Amino acid sequence: MSKTIASLDIQIQACAGSASTNIDRLAASLGRLSNALTTLKCLPETMKSIDTATLDGFAEGMKKPADALEPLSTRIDKVTAGFSRLIFLPINIRYSIATYFFRR
Repeated sequence: MSKTIASLDIQIQACAGSASTNIDRLAASLGRLSNALTTLKCLPETMKSIDTATLDGFAEGMKKPADALEPLSTRIDKVTAGFSRLIFLPINIRYSIATYFFRR
């Protein structure tokens, strides 16, 4: 009978230790959840305080460089297409082209 009680005592201690660890993990998770909810609660106030005129100015400022780079993008696409067609040239022509460009 004492072996059974000792065995039960060991099992209870093991379960209590495991439960304690799991409760600690749950408490930490709930703390993180609480912080996230607090942050989300402040979000509407933060969104109201954003100056849309500043964002519009920023967007307009980004549009100018994007428009300026668009022709470059088109040219790069054309060059890429040209190089991809070189694969279909006979080997002797490819060799001549490569030799010409690498000798300079």
